[in-house]
Amino acid sequence: MIKKIITVLLACLMVMTAVPVFASAQADAGLRFDDNGEFRIMLFADSQDDEELEASTAQLMKEGIAKYQPDLVVFLGDNTVASGYDNQYAAIEAILAPCLEANVPFALVFGNHDQENGVDKEDLLAIYQEVGGDLCLTWDAADLYGCGNSNLVIMGSDNAAPAFNLWFIDSGSSLRNGDEWLGYDYVREDQIAWYESTAAELKELN
Repeated sequence: MIKKIITVLLACLMVMTAVPVFASAQADAGLRFDDNGEFRIMLFADSQDDEELEASTAQLMKEGIAKYQPDLVVFLGDNTVASGYDNQYAAIEAILAPCLEANVPFALVFGNHDQENGVDKEDLLAIYQEVGGDLCLTWDAADLYGCGNSNLVIMGSDNAAPAFNLWFIDSGSSLRNGDEWLGYDYVREDQIAWYESTAAELKELN
């Protein structure tokens, strides 16, 4: 019985009817539509596991990747909840193992629980990048609220020009006044301004 359900969503058959776009920072991410004009994304959300990844979770991830052969895996947040840097490192190694074994690139955003155990998101992202190596496609747009705000381009089938753009925006964690919890965080004005300006640049280049 699977105790923790990973939400697995397949964005299948994302056809190339999308208007071509270009993002100079990530145009060479290595993602492209296949010869049928399709690109498949597998999403994993809320695993909330520690350094001892549950066998059922690992099995679900491995079997899902093997069955659907995604072009990209995206971790949607609340990925690991291990306590302290060393345990978080081990937890990230465990959760990324199915991707690394299958040689599937991945990207991620953070949820409200990822940094609640003594490791901030900047350090967590550095671990994902170190463990994932070239398979980790997440980068961090400079001087914005949050961590991991980024975009990724998917190239066309012939790999000659960009065909689609993916956005990853950090919605924050919790709002606090000292020890008082005020509620959940939200996307801030500077992030929205970055999205708008980057989208405008993409439209202008198009």
